[in-house]
Amino acid sequence: MSNSLAFRRGVHCAAAFVVSLPVAGAFAAPPSELSPYMVEGTTAQAIWWREDGKERYAVRSRPDAEWVERDANTQLQLQVGTFDPTRSLPGLPMWALSSTGPRRQIAQFRTQTLPEYRDALAAIGVQVEAPLPDQALIVRADGDALARLRALPFVRWVGAYEPGYRIEPELLQQLIAVSNAPTAAAADPVPVSIMVFGRGFAAKAGVVMHLQALGAQVDSATPNSFIVEATVTPAQLKGLMDHDDVLYIDRRLPIVEYMDNVRIVGGANYVQSVAGYDGTGVRGEVMDSNLFETHADFQALPAIFHGGRGGSSSHGTSVYGIVFGTGTSNPAGRGMLPAAQGIFADFGNLTDRYVHTGQ
Repeated sequence: MSNSLAFRRGVHCAAAFVVSLPVAGAFAAPPSELSPYMVEGTTAQAIWWREDGKERYAVRSRPDAEWVERDANTQLQLQVGTFDPTRSLPGLPMWALSSTGPRRQIAQFRTQTLPEYRDALAAIGVQVEAPLPDQALIVRADGDALARLRALPFVRWVGAYEPGYRIEPELLQQLIAVSNAPTAAAADPVPVSIMVFGRGFAAKAGVVMHLQALGAQVDSATPNSFIVEATVTPAQLKGLMDHDDVLYIDRRLPIVEYMDNVRIVGGANYVQSVAGYDGTGVRGEVMDSNLFETHADFQALPAIFHGGRGGSSSHGTSVYGIVFGTGTSNPAGRGMLPAAQGIFADFGNLTDRYVHTGQ
């Protein structure tokens, strides 16, 4: 890049293309490491720089599109902790770190994860396995492909997807406690849920065989799911978390009703607390199998029925309640839009779904 580059948000000539950042005015201080690049084989463009001690970037999908400029999120957000991998990694016991054999990797990018990045990874033989927040992917990159991955201009950091990253923190702490007290009585086996990287039995076959080799009890391995359920001792759990086909392991807990937690995770409680949003003024339609209209949670704003209905109301009532329930009969069952006007349609009584939706 030319040394005569003016440090202003505006039009800048760079080696690869013309950089035109979207915000007018001068930088607060000259940016460092100003790096423009194109994603090879695509029309996507990006520029990354440091400004006022922060990493920032701008991206656009094609040369005639508007730039999107943001602060880069340099933190990996894993269950084991939130950290900038270029500065420090979580402190894990040696047995919770990679052993031998090919390992899946975490690739962290300098910008948000663009679809064009996935195309570029595929072109060099890197297989995308799973997303991570906010600027990272779990990938499979063996041999030369790993070296090519590290060399890509939009890649910030690459590191092993460690065994200790693949396990629920509560289970990890239990393993640490057992490891620190080897003379204590053997801990009871615990039921766990094991998520693998792909759907179907072929994706989980290696994990099932590994569990059997460890002497663990395999409880279920539904062919079309991503999940294997097993009951394992601490020693078996250590051996399991080191298997490279394991995406994540957590405790297998009883099935419970937890709509109150869904409101927290889904953000409904937050937007209501900061802005009063509870669905007032909103109308929405649920299409399912009939509705138990006399339920206590539907009396403040009775449902409007769109079309005929009949048959079982068990599933439709649950789904409608998740969206529009007021929590009158059970506060833990309060829906996402308790003050909205609900409309219900029974899919068993449709003649033309396109006409129905158009209405």
